[in-house]
Amino acid sequence: MYNILICDDENIYADELKSFIENYFSLRHLPAEITIKCDPLDVVNDESIYEIAFLDIQMDNVDGLSLAKILKERNSKVAIFFITSFGRYQDDAMDLNALSLIHISEP
Repeated sequence: MYNILICDDENIYADELKSFIENYFSLRHLPAEITIKCDPLDVVNDESIYEIAFLDIQMDNVDGLSLAKILKERNSKVAIFFITSFGRYQDDAMDLNALSLIHISEP
């Protein structure tokens, strides 16, 4: 079972991403449990371990880069994907060995 986190303060983006991930894992017959958190402090205060995390970079309280560091301390092998509409964060994301920086444009 893959334990997957989506943390994005924009619920509409989190729900859409969850749908894509569910479809991807279902087509490959891979078991996955997907957790959505819209407040990064909920992730900080919950000590769950994730194998895969999709994180918005710019959020209130705790930004995605800081959240990635916390998740890496809990599980050094967590696969991190950053979601952002701001391309300027690419270098910081790569410093954390993120697998990808997913750049989205605002509607």
